[in-house]
Amino acid sequence: MSGAPLAAWQWLATDEGRALRDAAASIGATTPAAVMALRKLGDADAVRAALELAHARQRAVAKFPDAAGLWCDGHGVEQASSARVAAWKAQRFAGRSTTDLCTGMGGDLMSIARVAPAEGIDRDPVRAWMAAR
Repeated sequence: MSGAPLAAWQWLATDEGRALRDAAASIGATTPAAVMALRKLGDADAVRAALELAHARQRAVAKFPDAAGLWCDGHGVEQASSARVAAWKAQRFAGRSTTDLCTGMGGDLMSIARVAPAEGIDRDPVRAWMAAR
């Protein structure tokens, strides 16, 4: 499960949250001073989500060519199939309506949706939200 609550992730996705997302992505080391600077742009939960997003997107580059636009967290990236593996798996569902149970951040779901009608379900509301984005 994600470290920050769903409301923090949802706020981060707004135009108002963009400044915090951009600032978190541009900091080098996560020092106390850097975190305090980010706190001027959002509350503690939003800062936690922004830092997690920035770090996860950096790690996701190895799995997803378009990682810059993904909504993900560290555990989601670890658990997700790479784009190449997901595309290979998706071919089994080509043309057939599919439900991806335990979709996580949606690594497989993105590929399945390119070849068939698809929906994702996850018990973690943050991960379900990430997959929908």
